[in-house]
Amino acid sequence: MNRIVVARWQEDTSWTRLARWPTYVVQKGQQMPNEGREPASFLWYILNKGIRPDDTYAFVQGDPFAHGVTMADFREVDAYTPLGTWEVECDDQGAPHHPGLPMQQKWDDWIGGPRPDVYKFVAGGQFLVPGHVIHQHQKAKYRYLLDEMSIGSNPWVMERLFPYLWSTGRA
Repeated sequence: MNRIVVARWQEDTSWTRLARWPTYVVQKGQQMPNEGREPASFLWYILNKGIRPDDTYAFVQGDPFAHGVTMADFREVDAYTPLGTWEVECDDQGAPHHPGLPMQQKWDDWIGGPRPDVYKFVAGGQFLVPGHVIHQHQKAKYRYLLDEMSIGSNPWVMERLFPYLWSTGRA
């Protein structure tokens, strides 16, 4: 059963009643502390709710539509698929939109291997991903990443690195 996972703090999530897929709302301040932005919520869900390999998961913000996501975007996919309309690039320091991010350091720590010349991602850090792709990594990796989301600018870095985490196949 495909699922929408919503990272919520105080947003109105009444839209979830209209979704064709079952929805799980990770409520900051209840299931987990209000830290780590959306990446912490997504990683928490992966660790605590289980991922079925044959299902597709949509990981979105409390208001996914602010970044150009539509209900029609919730569909089955075979690979990591970003959601949203604002495609962005940054360098090893997060410039031009968020200078000072430790992209190079976190790439080496979280992903490994040759770094891209530029990091390509969609603003908002929302995406679709099949369960079998999530299963490329052990739970220990996701536990480590979740712990990292409470440190400084790491959540902003993770939003930029999710596409690479699930496209490399490296554990």
